[in-house]
Amino acid sequence: MNSDEQSQAAIRAFFDAMNAQDADAAVALTRVDVVIAFGPNEAQGHEALRELATQVDEQLSAEITPVGFELESPSSVSVSARRIDRWRSTGETATERDVQARFSLDADGAITRVEFA
Repeated sequence: MNSDEQSQAAIRAFFDAMNAQDADAAVALTRVDVVIAFGPNEAQGHEALRELATQVDEQLSAEITPVGFELESPSSVSVSARRIDRWRSTGETATERDVQARFSLDADGAITRVEFA
Protein backbone atom coordinates (compact mmCIF):
# COMPACT_ATOMS: atom_id res chain seq x y z
CA MET A 1 0.00 0.00 0.00
CA ASN A 2 1.49 3.38 -0.95
CA SER A 3 1.33 6.44 1.30
CA ASP A 4 -1.74 7.86 -0.52
CA GLU A 5 -3.62 4.59 0.02
CA GLN A 6 -2.45 4.47 3.65
CA SER A 7 -3.65 8.04 4.22
CA GLN A 8 -7.04 7.26 2.67
CA ALA A 9 -7.37 4.10 4.78
CA ALA A 10 -6.58 6.04 7.98
CA ILE A 11 -9.07 8.78 7.06
CA ARG A 12 -11.83 6.27 6.24
CA ALA A 13 -11.14 4.47 9.52
CA PHE A 14 -11.34 7.80 11.36
CA PHE A 15 -14.76 8.59 9.87
CA ASP A 16 -15.93 5.03 10.63
CA ALA A 17 -14.81 5.38 14.25
CA MET A 18 -16.46 8.78 14.70
CA ASN A 19 -19.70 7.58 13.06
CA ALA A 20 -19.73 4.56 15.41
CA GLN A 21 -18.87 6.80 18.40
CA ASP A 22 -15.86 4.54 18.98
CA ALA A 23 -13.55 6.92 20.82
CA ASP A 24 -10.83 4.29 21.33
CA ALA A 25 -10.62 3.59 17.59
CA ALA A 26 -10.54 7.31 16.74
CA VAL A 27 -7.81 7.98 19.30
CA ALA A 28 -5.74 5.04 18.00
CA LEU A 29 -5.54 6.76 14.59
CA THR A 30 -4.27 10.08 15.92
CA ARG A 31 -1.32 11.61 17.69
CA VAL A 32 -1.75 12.52 21.33
CA ASP A 33 -1.73 16.25 20.45
CA VAL A 34 -4.24 15.96 17.58
CA VAL A 35 -6.19 19.13 16.73
CA ILE A 36 -9.78 19.04 15.47
CA ALA A 37 -10.88 22.39 14.02
CA PHE A 38 -14.42 23.46 13.17
CA GLY A 39 -13.93 26.84 11.55
CA PRO A 40 -12.29 29.05 14.20
CA ASN A 41 -13.02 26.60 17.04
CA GLU A 42 -10.42 24.00 17.95
CA ALA A 43 -10.28 21.00 20.25
CA GLN A 44 -6.89 19.50 21.06
CA GLY A 45 -5.70 16.17 22.38
CA HIS A 46 -7.05 12.70 22.91
CA GLU A 47 -9.41 13.66 25.72
CA ALA A 48 -11.07 16.32 23.56
CA LEU A 49 -11.32 13.82 20.70
CA ARG A 50 -12.94 11.28 23.03
CA GLU A 51 -15.55 13.88 24.00
CA LEU A 52 -16.27 14.70 20.36
CA ALA A 53 -16.54 11.03 19.41
CA THR A 54 -19.05 10.25 22.14
CA GLN A 55 -21.28 13.32 21.84
CA VAL A 56 -24.93 12.39 21.41
CA ASP A 57 -27.75 14.55 20.10
CA GLU A 58 -30.97 13.20 21.57
CA GLN A 59 -32.94 13.91 18.39
CA LEU A 60 -30.48 13.42 15.53
CA SER A 61 -27.82 10.92 14.55
CA ALA A 62 -25.13 12.04 12.11
CA GLU A 63 -23.02 10.09 9.66
CA ILE A 64 -20.21 11.53 7.57
CA THR A 65 -18.97 9.45 4.64
CA PRO A 66 -15.88 10.39 2.62
CA VAL A 67 -16.55 10.43 -1.12
CA GLY A 68 -13.39 11.97 -2.57
CA PHE A 69 -9.72 12.41 -1.69
CA GLU A 70 -7.14 14.83 -3.06
CA LEU A 71 -3.54 14.44 -1.99
CA GLU A 72 -2.28 18.00 -1.50
CA SER A 73 1.15 16.93 -0.23
CA PRO A 74 2.61 13.80 1.37
CA SER A 75 1.24 14.99 4.71
CA SER A 76 -2.04 16.70 3.70
CA VAL A 77 -5.24 15.29 2.19
CA SER A 78 -8.35 17.25 1.21
CA VAL A 79 -11.52 15.20 1.68
CA SER A 80 -14.98 15.71 0.18
CA ALA A 81 -17.65 14.03 2.28
CA ARG A 82 -21.40 13.68 2.63
CA ARG A 83 -23.07 14.35 5.98
CA ILE A 84 -26.49 12.85 6.63
CA ASP A 85 -28.46 13.67 9.78
CA ARG A 86 -31.32 11.33 10.63
CA TRP A 87 -34.12 11.64 13.15
CA ARG A 88 -33.50 9.07 15.89
CA SER A 89 -37.24 8.50 16.38
CA THR A 90 -37.98 7.54 12.76
CA GLY A 91 -34.65 7.05 10.98
CA GLU A 92 -35.81 9.50 8.31
CA THR A 93 -33.31 11.92 6.79
CA ALA A 94 -33.46 15.35 8.41
CA THR A 95 -30.64 16.99 6.41
CA GLU A 96 -28.08 16.00 3.85
CA ARG A 97 -25.13 18.12 2.78
CA ASP A 98 -21.63 18.12 1.38
CA VAL A 99 -18.76 18.89 3.74
CA GLN A 100 -15.06 19.51 3.20
CA ALA A 101 -12.22 18.51 5.49
CA ARG A 102 -8.44 18.64 5.40
CA PHE A 103 -6.44 15.96 7.19
CA SER A 104 -2.80 16.33 8.15
CA LEU A 105 -0.81 13.18 8.90
CA ASP A 106 2.67 12.57 10.24
CA ALA A 107 5.34 10.39 8.61
CA ASP A 108 3.98 7.32 10.43
CA GLY A 109 0.44 7.90 9.08
CA ALA A 110 -1.05 9.16 12.35
CA ILE A 111 -3.60 11.96 12.02
CA THR A 112 -2.25 15.20 13.50
CA ARG A 113 -4.97 17.67 12.48
CA VAL A 114 -8.48 17.64 11.02
CA GLU A 115 -10.04 20.87 9.74
CA PHE A 116 -13.72 20.96 8.84
CA ALA A 117 -14.82 23.84 6.60
